[in-house]
Amino acid sequence: MANGSIAVTSQNFGIGRNRWEQTPTLTCGEGRFIAAGYTYSFYDTPDPRPEAVVTTI
Repeated sequence: MANGSIAVTSQNFGIGRNRWEQTPTLTCGEGRFIAAGYTYSFYDTPDPRPEAVVTTI
C-alpha cells in the first residue's frame, strides 16, 4: 500500500453456502509488524445481501 502497510486477503467463494472474505492490515513500526486493521465480510448464497464488519485497531 502507499503508506508502507501490507494488506493480506483470504476468501472462500467456492465451497459451501457461506461466502466470506477477510483482510488483516499490518504496518511496520518499532522494528516489528503491528496490526493496523481488520476487515471481514460475508454473505449467505441463498440471500446474497452483503453483511460486513469493519474494525480498525
